[in-house]
Amino acid sequence: MAPIFPCWNSADWTPQNDSLRGGSSTSALTIISGGNSAVFSGVLDSRTLGGAGFASFRTTGTKSWNWSGENGLEIKLLGGNKRVFTLVLKTDIPEDDSDNEMSTVSYEYNFTPSQDTAETTIIAPFSSFKPCYRGRPATDAPPLNISCVKRMSFMVRSFFGKPEQGGKFRLEIESISPTTKEGDEDNDEWENIDTPRK
Repeated sequence: MAPIFPCWNSADWTPQNDSLRGGSSTSALTIISGGNSAVFSGVLDSRTLGGAGFASFRTTGTKSWNWSGENGLEIKLLGGNKRVFTLVLKTDIPEDDSDNEMSTVSYEYNFTPSQDTAETTIIAPFSSFKPCYRGRPATDAPPLNISCVKRMSFMVRSFFGKPEQGGKFRLEIESISPTTKEGDEDNDEWENIDTPRK
């Protein structure tokens, strides 16, 4: 199956940070080499919200990705600092395309680049995406339905004040593609989600 990205286009993405809840984290998505890669960067601040904090960039509008027959997503990175990043997929989004995405279930996969300048390939199995609702594990949610994925986002968060997560972050992404390859089923550190419950 053809890659989802590239081509990278800034019009396809929009920021979604903890400023929605009074936080101070910032993020940007910079398109590199005419759309061949994109850099997700910014500053993660957890002090303003008392240990919580997140910064993210999500796709705009409503997509209609159908990845039936695939095992996961292959993410090719061109570098990134030593942070736990999260890839988020959604199969249900607000009808008005608002920022109130906490009202729907998210499916999340955590990963860490190997080092700042090294190329890294991450295989994220669909079976390892964990359902969350309003920032907490959604144990009663159905498994991820890969036949109707409507939104994707990249996120970095504080995990309630983990010092190594804070400060400047950077992740350069070359491509994201559906794949039949088997990946790493280990998707830990996801339970300490720090998005405030409403």
